[in-house]
Amino acid sequence: MANFTEAEIKAVICEMTQDRGFIINSFAQIECLLADLIDQCRGLSDYEELNHKPIPFGADKRVARVRELAKSGPLATHSVCIERLLDRFMEFEDMRHLFTHGFASFEYTPTGDAGMYFVGYVPPLKGGEVTIIREFYRPKTLKAQRHSFVDYTEGAMLDFRGIYLAIGLNPDRLATFEPGQL
Repeated sequence: MANFTEAEIKAVICEMTQDRGFIINSFAQIECLLADLIDQCRGLSDYEELNHKPIPFGADKRVARVRELAKSGPLATHSVCIERLLDRFMEFEDMRHLFTHGFASFEYTPTGDAGMYFVGYVPPLKGGEVTIIREFYRPKTLKAQRHSFVDYTEGAMLDFRGIYLAIGLNPDRLATFEPGQL
């Protein structure tokens, strides 16, 4: 797309911003679903210890809690599926962090190369230094990432729904509005 017009540049920026948003939203769906799973497991006698623990914040901590829960009780029957879902979910964590908390700028060249350049800060590990990460995504690459993660999210939500139903939890609790909420 050499010699971009202003309208073409705006269209590519808009499309890439939408792709970025879909990735962030898809991740948020699963992250919230993990919190809901932890919360609803509090009502099961096998997980009474959860009643004294807050729901963890941060994807890595929620994943760790669900992994722990899947070692025993009703979730143990579904541990292979849960591990697969959690492993795939965490593959996207660095990208999600960059897209959610990073600075984005659009870059293009007269030769037709274009994309979004992301810069973000990664919190230090214990005793370490803050790291700055930089990534460049071309439109096709970002679109492919969007489709990959949206496809994962749709499948994961169906799998979690099956797990919820199998162990007697309410899979629709997050999507149900109470009267007067709208």
